[in-house]
Amino acid sequence: MTTHLAICGAGAALAMAGHFPGRPALWVPHALGLVAMLLAWLPAAQPMGEPVALLGLAAVLVWQLSSGRAAAGRWSGVADTIAMAALIALAGADTATTAAAGAHGMHHSHAEGTLPYTLAVLVAWLAVRHQAREGALRAPHLVGDDDTPEQRPEAGKVLAALRCSGGLVVLTSMTAMLA
Repeated sequence: MTTHLAICGAGAALAMAGHFPGRPALWVPHALGLVAMLLAWLPAAQPMGEPVALLGLAAVLVWQLSSGRAAAGRWSGVADTIAMAALIALAGADTATTAAAGAHGMHHSHAEGTLPYTLAVLVAWLAVRHQAREGALRAPHLVGDDDTPEQRPEAGKVLAALRCSGGLVVLTSMTAMLA
């Protein structure tokens, strides 16, 4: 589990690097997402870690949806947050079953029966990220902003690739924890 959390941290750092050099306010969802993962998976944070993590991700989601960011960037972040919350909730579903059976402690690795759901979360996340990258998730009144790949400068494309790669590393590692 420690290795998975370290990989999640590296993925979050990679995603945050995608917002350099001038957008530190956009680091907040990645940093809070990493804290949420730690709260959800570290045994020392239980029993409140998981509910607090989900509430924190809900707050991040509200912030993302209410921010004035352009459509593609907003939906990419929303997809990241929802996918993380879904994977944490799937881990919690197995924990509730384990606790009901009388076992003590949090066992988030190898959550029984969750593999199809975790893979579905990962596939849905990839689909939304792809649609956002291609500019399909745009509001008509936002036409003309620099959110589509063909309008983005080359450096912006590299930073977007860093953000998506970081999210993929985080979610893949989270999926591996549950598989």
